[in-house]
Amino acid sequence: MTAIAAVEQRAWRVLEFDALRCVVAEFAATEPGRRAARTLQPIRDRDALTHLHRETTELRTLHDAGLAPPFAGVEDIAAMVETLDQCRVPLEPDQLLMIGATLRAIADLRAFAEAQREIAPTVCSRMLRCATFTREQAELERCIDRDKTVATHASPALNDARRRIRAIRARLAERLRRMIDDPNLQRALESTTITERNGRPVLALKSNSRGAIVGTLWDRSNSGATLFVEPHAVSGLVNELEDARYAETREVERILWELTRMLAARQSELDAALATLAAFDLACARARFSAAFAMHPPVLADDAVLTLHDARHPLLLYYVWHSLPNGPERLTAALAAVVPIAFHLGDDFDAVVVTGPNTGGKTVTLKTIGLLTLMAQCGLHVPAGPGSRVPVHRSVFADIGDEQSLQQSLSTFSAHLTAIGDILRAAAPGDLVLLDEIGAGTDP
Repeated sequence: MTAIAAVEQRAWRVLEFDALRCVVAEFAATEPGRRAARTLQPIRDRDALTHLHRETTELRTLHDAGLAPPFAGVEDIAAMVETLDQCRVPLEPDQLLMIGATLRAIADLRAFAEAQREIAPTVCSRMLRCATFTREQAELERCIDRDKTVATHASPALNDARRRIRAIRARLAERLRRMIDDPNLQRALESTTITERNGRPVLALKSNSRGAIVGTLWDRSNSGATLFVEPHAVSGLVNELEDARYAETREVERILWELTRMLAARQSELDAALATLAAFDLACARARFSAAFAMHPPVLADDAVLTLHDARHPLLLYYVWHSLPNGPERLTAALAAVVPIAFHLGDDFDAVVVTGPNTGGKTVTLKTIGLLTLMAQCGLHVPAGPGSRVPVHRSVFADIGDEQSLQQSLSTFSAHLTAIGDILRAAAPGDLVLLDEIGAGTDP
């Protein structure tokens, strides 16, 4: 990590940027989207940032119109897909089922994007650039049943093996049932239920009647009173059954390998599709977050002028909103509970000193300015009035709060001086610097 990055990370920490990212993640519909939200990064490229804001605004328009993208079925399969080319064993049916569900979701999202591209051309174009996986989706849905097993109709050989297994089992059951119904044998049986030991059918005999059935002893009860014997009369059928089961296992493995290799052949396209899906869900989360708190898109200023109208601290707003009961007045009550600020900087003056009594809101004001700036540079709308202007800063630096280091034996004042020194070394024209209580911890 560079020195500048380390100072920026400190600013993110004191501004509680991580907490904000976690709040945004709550508005995502999928785990990939939540993961993308938790790793949001401010960007400095104006064109890329304008594109992100266009996506957020378009999806907010769709959201306000009651049009929600269909994320149902999306599974977190990124780790599976990343290792497809390194698989030493085939993917399991449950994994293939998850991939198949996600491919169907991608197809549904593409269909949604196609239908809404006139209303939301920017964000829908991104989704429509995603590859299609029609053949792969169809094969997975054909071969894997919803109970997470390979479907019998996945191949003629598997169908034959399972039909043979059913036929042998029926013959076995009939032959064993005839033995159980034999009056000469019933007195020797402990139970008339056919059970299994080591995957082979056995009858439960009383220990003092061992000679009543000629067969292989596979097990005995804990007390020794019951013996579990496989009659020799059915051993041939049992061996046939094992052969059929082996054929089934081999065919299932072959099918799983075939499906795994089919997906591995398109690994790079799958990776790209999953990245697109996560980005699309993140864009939707930005729009849902905006709608939940009646936010507005900021004007991305070409100059260094920062102007905020009726701006509220996003985390304070969220915490108050979260504590209130659901209802039509929930947002109104939350907005009323959080005092808004107005702020202007960057044309006639490029520095502002905020003064006032203790608990007067000075620190919250600084944090609001810093967080809203970071939000804007992540493509997020901001909890401020229409027309609020936010410059695209190279970096945001902050020294807010008491970060005294006991390990380094620094006083509060010395800790602030060290932090400010780091900021001075890292800062350049166009950066935003927020300093709270510069003289704290010493005698002015």
